[in-house]
Amino acid sequence: MNRFLFAGCILAMLCSCHDKREMPGAEGAAVKDSVTRLMMRISADVSKSGPTQWLNYFEDNPEFFMALDGAVKFGDFQSATTYTRDTVPQIMSRVLLTWEHLRIDSLTPEFAFIGTDYSEAVTLTNGQTSSFTGFFTAIAHYDGAKWRLRNLNWAGKPR
Repeated sequence: MNRFLFAGCILAMLCSCHDKREMPGAEGAAVKDSVTRLMMRISADVSKSGPTQWLNYFEDNPEFFMALDGAVKFGDFQSATTYTRDTVPQIMSRVLLTWEHLRIDSLTPEFAFIGTDYSEAVTLTNGQTSSFTGFFTAIAHYDGAKWRLRNLNWAGKPR
C-alpha cells in the first residue's frame, strides 16, 4: 500500500470515530487536567526563566519533531535541543508566552492532543521586541513519570 493511500485510510478511520476519540469519564478528565497543568507550567517557566526552559518539555524520542508555519523546523529531538540550547540564547533573552482557548483531547492515558491560540512577546538580545500570535498544536506523551511534548506545530498568523 503506498504511503498516501495508507495516510488516507488512517485519516478516514480517525474521522469515522470522531465521537469516540476522547476517553470518557474520570480518566479522561484526569488526563485533561494533567495536560492543562503541563501547559501552564510551560508558559510560566518559559516566561520566567527564558526560552531554554522548553528543553524540560521536549520528549527525547525518535518520533519527536517540530514544525513552524508549514515546514518541519526540527526533524528530531537532538536538532531541537542543540538549537534551543546553543542558538536561542544568542538571539532572544526573554519570551512572555501565553495560551488562550486551550483545547485538550485525552486520547489514551498516555497520549493527549493539544490545540491552543498562543501569543509571544519576544525580547531579542539587542533589546528589540517583537510580538507573535498564532495557533499551536502538539501531542503530549506521559512516560510514566511526567508529560512531555512529542511533537509541536507552530502556525503563526500573518503580520
